[in-house]
Amino acid sequence: MNALSTPRPINVIHHNLISRIHECMPWSRIHTHGGRTQDSENEYIHHLKDAILREGGIITGYTGTQQSRDIRGVQYPGFECLIDYEGKKINGRTGSFCLNDTLPKGENLYYIFLRVGGQSVDIRKATELTDDEHVTYEHYTDSLDALGIYVDRMRLMGSSVTVSNFQELFKITVKLLEVAVKSRLLSLYDYGQLFKFSTTFGFFKSRPRPNWFLSTKVLDQEFSPQPVELVVEEQHSPIEQPDPLGIPPSHSPSETLESA
Repeated sequence: MNALSTPRPINVIHHNLISRIHECMPWSRIHTHGGRTQDSENEYIHHLKDAILREGGIITGYTGTQQSRDIRGVQYPGFECLIDYEGKKINGRTGSFCLNDTLPKGENLYYIFLRVGGQSVDIRKATELTDDEHVTYEHYTDSLDALGIYVDRMRLMGSSVTVSNFQELFKITVKLLEVAVKSRLLSLYDYGQLFKFSTTFGFFKSRPRPNWFLSTKVLDQEFSPQPVELVVEEQHSPIEQPDPLGIPPSHSPSETLESA
């Protein structure tokens, strides 16, 4: 990094990055059609990288699709820390973003959320998305008592227990874990990891996995005007480096834009 670079706060960098993404993103082409989510994802990740490079970022790592971070180790002039990004998209203005089965951890991880309907871009720090609800420790002990009471009830039932009894036991157990997260005894990441185990039944093996969804309501709480103007603090000379975009556009410049 150039030692003479003027220090820039991350909010200024992301303010500029939002505008660059909004400008370069081919919104009609990243609209998912016929379940072809992989093509759409390859397309928008390519343009996210391009916007990062135009903002002066150096991309030092890349992971393939279905990983917890799409773009790793981004270094910006005037900012000391390395930043990781995970891109997510929905076709409409509202709804839920489908996340991976693992919630990523890390202080310098940011999500880039794209909403094709309305052509909006939001960047949020991952750790700020999970601090939503809070309950007291008494709620946790109440849930723990409820589980104990039901276990005692099933013990008294002996072999007359039914499928519905096991279903209720499972629901009460999951509710206990939910309250443990909301009372800060368990992180969302650790909650998800609890479901990643295998159970063997002879030649069969079962492995549950969590499915995480994030409502767009969390973005509307502090919605950024779209688009925004670039904040120019100093001119950064383009940094020559091997092309890290990794995934070429799935179209040629002469292709007709696909209707959203």
